[in-house]
Amino acid sequence: GLFYGSIINWTGMVIGAQVAYEVVRRSVETGGKFSTLLQKHQHSKLVKYVEKRGNKGLFLIRLIPNAPNDVLSLLSGALFLPRKGFFLVSIFTAIPYAILFAYLGDIGSDFISTKDLFLINSAFFLVSLLVLIIRYYSQSNSSEPKETGELPSL
Repeated sequence: GLFYGSIINWTGMVIGAQVAYEVVRRSVETGGKFSTLLQKHQHSKLVKYVEKRGNKGLFLIRLIPNAPNDVLSLLSGALFLPRKGFFLVSIFTAIPYAILFAYLGDIGSDFISTKDLFLINSAFFLVSLLVLIIRYYSQSNSSEPKETGELPSL
């Protein structure tokens, strides 16, 4: 229903935002993969706005419909916005989206049965799993030496 769906959506959104924030923040702190994230996009209006206004700016942007919330979570971690403020912004700005998505899911049940939805989700899951398996094996095969029938030179 709408109420429990909203709670589940909201919880997932807040946890997802916090995980993205923490992963990028830790990566930037340790010079990892995301340490160059800001260098590539430092002249972007979005980056400049959030950097200048901090969590207050983040709050305002997240209330805009279709705001890139995932990107904003990553950006916030890279900018080292205060953790507590980011968490509070995530908590409050996820509420309207959670209610909207739960509402759409609730009225969507009039158009598609639970069984059909399960079949569709299962198909997406299997395709995703297949892609991951193919990527894993193609990466592991490319890192192994190819058999040429010759002995390695010393």
